[in-house]
Amino acid sequence: MANPSPPSGGCFTVPAWWTKPTFNLSEVSQFLGMPISTVSYWLTLARAAGLEVGDHSGNRTSYSCHTVFALSLLAKLRIRRVRINADVVVAAFGFAGLPGPRPVPCNGDWVVFDDDASLTVPAWLCWTAVRAWATKTHGTAHA
Repeated sequence: MANPSPPSGGCFTVPAWWTKPTFNLSEVSQFLGMPISTVSYWLTLARAAGLEVGDHSGNRTSYSCHTVFALSLLAKLRIRRVRINADVVVAAFGFAGLPGPRPVPCNGDWVVFDDDASLTVPAWLCWTAVRAWATKTHGTAHA
């Protein structure tokens, strides 16, 4: 199911496969509509802040839907021409619940404060988009 309805508790349940490393950097970049260099920079900022992102086993690094969700929050800000710095990257991964994912409310927003202004990112929309993409890309393995 691409866009599941939330349970009566008002939050989407985190699927068992949400943290499984599945996607390479090129796939993530294509999904986000961002250049590989931009996504790579955000991941570098996350790692520099001490966050463990990506599975480095094998000859390629793979990323989970959980990581892609955090990156999609950043992509929404970049589309709005917001400068992405290390603090914003850490905040996005924190909101996503790194290292362990947290359920996202069906109408949940991520609110970012910077320079006495606030921006609201529709986290629920990012979450459902990542889930739909993962289901479509890898078929029933993620259903």
